[in-house]
Amino acid sequence: MKDTADKVQGKNEESVACEKLIQSLFKNFIPCIKLLSLDFESIIVDRASQCLLTLVQLYAIDSEDKKLQIYFVEDHMEYLLGALESDTRVVVKRILKCIYWALTQPEYKIKMNAEMAKRLVKYLEKFVSSEDKAISTTSREIYKIV
Repeated sequence: MKDTADKVQGKNEESVACEKLIQSLFKNFIPCIKLLSLDFESIIVDRASQCLLTLVQLYAIDSEDKKLQIYFVEDHMEYLLGALESDTRVVVKRILKCIYWALTQPEYKIKMNAEMAKRLVKYLEKFVSSEDKAISTTSREIYKIV
């Protein structure tokens, strides 16, 4: 019996440690968004987009007891749209996935102004015909929402 209690206690401690780690990672959400600025070197934008998408995916699967909510707001869209200027295909893929999440997230409904929506549509029209299937498919899905 004591063995089972020790195992349960160990799992609880492990769970708490994991939860603390996830919460500390989520604190990097906004800094990652701000690093998408093309004022930074392309490798920084690449890593920031990778980190951002990972955080969004982690947040999506960590649905139990979200103590810290992360979500995109209108101000973040400027950074996301700016990062679509990247020459790196993988960055564009990641950013499109983040934009899709931003427009479908349940925590906050983004209200894009006309200018921002027009900019997004301009990018989407270009990406829909991309040879990269992930880029074209995600662009079509976003286009349906906008």
